Amino acid sequence: PGAGLLNRPIVILVMLLVLAACAPAVRHNHKVAESALAKRDDTTLGRRIAPALAAHPGQTGMRLVSSNLDAFALRMLGARHAEFSLDLQYYIWHDDLTGKLLAGELVRAADRGVKVRLLVDDMDVRSKEQALQTMDAHENIEVRLFNPFQSASGMTRTIVEFLFRGSALNHRMHNKAYIADGQFALVGGRNVGDEYFGASHETNFRDLDLAMVGPAVDQTSAAFDTYWNHPTAVRVEYLKRGEPYAGGLDTLRSAFESHARESRDSPYVSRLLDSAELAAILDGSNQTIWSDEVEILSDPPYKADKQSADDPDTVLARLMARFAAARGSLRVLSPYFVPGRKGSEGLVAIAARGAKVEVITNSLAATDVAAVHGGYSRYRKRLLRGGVTIHELKPSADTRRNAGGVLGSQGSQGSKGGSSGVSLHTKAAIIDSEYVFVGSFNLDPRSAWLNCEMGVMVRSPELAAELGKIADRYADPANSFKLSLNANGQLRWTHQEAGEMQTVSTSEPQAGAKRKIVAWIARILPLQRQL
Repeated sequence: PGAGLLNRPIVILVMLLVLAACAPAVRHNHKVAESALAKRDDTTLGRRIAPALAAHPGQTGMRLVSSNLDAFALRMLGARHAEFSLDLQYYIWHDDLTGKLLAGELVRAADRGVKVRLLVDDMDVRSKEQALQTMDAHENIEVRLFNPFQSASGMTRTIVEFLFRGSALNHRMHNKAYIADGQFALVGGRNVGDEYFGASHETNFRDLDLAMVGPAVDQTSAAFDTYWNHPTAVRVEYLKRGEPYAGGLDTLRSAFESHARESRDSPYVSRLLDSAELAAILDGSNQTIWSDEVEILSDPPYKADKQSADDPDTVLARLMARFAAARGSLRVLSPYFVPGRKGSEGLVAIAARGAKVEVITNSLAATDVAAVHGGYSRYRKRLLRGGVTIHELKPSADTRRNAGGVLGSQGSQGSKGGSSGVSLHTKAAIIDSEYVFVGSFNLDPRSAWLNCEMGVMVRSPELAAELGKIADRYADPANSFKLSLNANGQLRWTHQEAGEMQTVSTSEPQAGAKRKIVAWIARILPLQRQL
């Protein structure tokens, strides 16, 4: 026993050296680089879209997707109608009601001969290794994990790996993109999971996608290919972290079919019977907005290899340049809003030029990450004194009212999933009532310097007006607190309750003690760059 104790440090040291040595080995092991399959117009989606594209040459057709139910239905229906290819890129993919339903639809598409490429960040999927390994075994499905861990599980191995690769592992792929047959794309803030589609019985997110047909879909495919072929995206079979299910694909198909039968009566499945939303987008209905100035913004994947994002091609650089050019107004929607000193100075400078600057974010009571709120709270007084308007969403907000042509004006039934609260997850901006940004980028240090991000920048007064209606609903005093400073420079929260306007000075209204403690700790510790 004594000798064993003496040798234990040596064994641990050897383990550490082995893990450190093999850390970069999983990166440079791909096959030949792949590109999205050449777009074909002879598919069902291609034929449906062709007349609308012909009527709007060189333009991208778009609709905002604000309804959680519609967002899920579009993903399911896109997979169901695909005949050629499906490319999906996500930060999170949960093993829950909606996650299983969509994964099952991908397998059924692959069984029809559709080529499926699934790229997921490894931070969330390690517990789903068997399912991913089994899906990857399908001849028409390939699964790659971005910036993968060496170990699939195990607290000790994970801690050891963070000791040696902590800096590298802290960089994650936060992008969200969905492309069907190279003809139809969704880009926005939603991951795959119940809380993103209104199916959670706890907190559900209020989020946004931009559904697109036309040239911007080609840009989205090109951005996907850049990540798919980067050494940081590793095929799951090369990681050797686990084995497929016993019984292989038959076992997985059986599990997905059983889950689909059990979920048949849910509003998320019944919504799939109504394909009017997808048809309206494909046919270019009068609610589809067209623009020839649509640009996909996507961080270069090498951002995951370095601490700095000082690059003119990053989402941060291009978004800040557009913000700085604002002259009349700037409305920002960001669930995790930590502007930092420079960001605060920039927003105040825009307001000083006479532009109306407004920020809509979560209250402490509504956020799902109290630590981020602690980082944000440092800058509230500075922003308010500089003329910036701040609204904080309430956990009881009901933002589902009709938004005209916004996709989400129907189908509100079940959109809260019986949940006990809501939380803002939309990452968007409106500049001068003319430019619109929708994407995955939060105005926080993590999005700016650590995570890879993407989004869509559009020049369209019509789209700006539609997004403005959504922002108006969030900022409604029944749904949010409007912040101000009293004569003594202390914060006040004004909102509408039971039809009456009320002003409170209680710190962080409606937030519990635990959230306040977490936020306070994050506020005083030097954690800003990690938030």
